[in-house]
Amino acid sequence: MAKSGILLEAQSQTLKGAAPNGSGSKTLNKVLPKNLINKTGGANMTLWADCGDAARTVMGAGQGNDWSKMVASYKIPVKAPGAAKAKIETKSATAIDPEDAKKEIFSKKFNIADGDAALAHYQALSAAQQDKVDQELGINRYAVAKPGQGYTISSGGAAFPGAGDPWNFHWAGVVMAAGSDRVALENYAVGADVENEAWRFQMYGSAAKPGQTFHEQHLASELHGQAPTTMSVHKRK
Repeated sequence: MAKSGILLEAQSQTLKGAAPNGSGSKTLNKVLPKNLINKTGGANMTLWADCGDAARTVMGAGQGNDWSKMVASYKIPVKAPGAAKAKIETKSATAIDPEDAKKEIFSKKFNIADGDAALAHYQALSAAQQDKVDQELGINRYAVAKPGQGYTISSGGAAFPGAGDPWNFHWAGVVMAAGSDRVALENYAVGADVENEAWRFQMYGSAAKPGQTFHEQHLASELHGQAPTTMSVHKRK
């Protein structure tokens, strides 16, 4: 991945089998990750024990809490000049923090200046109406990140009973794509500013595969409240 801090290096070991989508037999090479920043790799690779720092490493956006190097992507429907139907145009939120980014997205979508009011307006919609908005904006189940980009989920809504206080957010950097599936490299905070080997690869499906998206998987964890917002993110140019 161009300018990423993570390299996936193909190994000689292979695995051959029938592709799940019925496209025939496929041969896959084993890959080992390398952290180009700290020069570690394989099973002994270390990565920042913080979801945001780990994601920024994948996206080549530096490390530490420098949100200004990242931007949330989304889609809004706009009318082309002289056209009767709307087209979809990709735009980006200017906000730095995930909480502010989601409010900006809804503020622009509903033309409501106050971000909190815009978010409340969205949350008052029916489930079907919310799904339609999600699809138009490319958020939540419809968020799509390419390799070298990532996902962020901003917690929201009431906490799940017995789950304790929600996390404020989670980040994941995407390292691989297979059709509509995505593989992310993730790590979690441990309460100290350290790197460790507790990172993991996690595969996510598309909105066409119920329950498999990044949004649904992390919603099911009950760590982000009952109404979180997921956005795709990328390094700011």
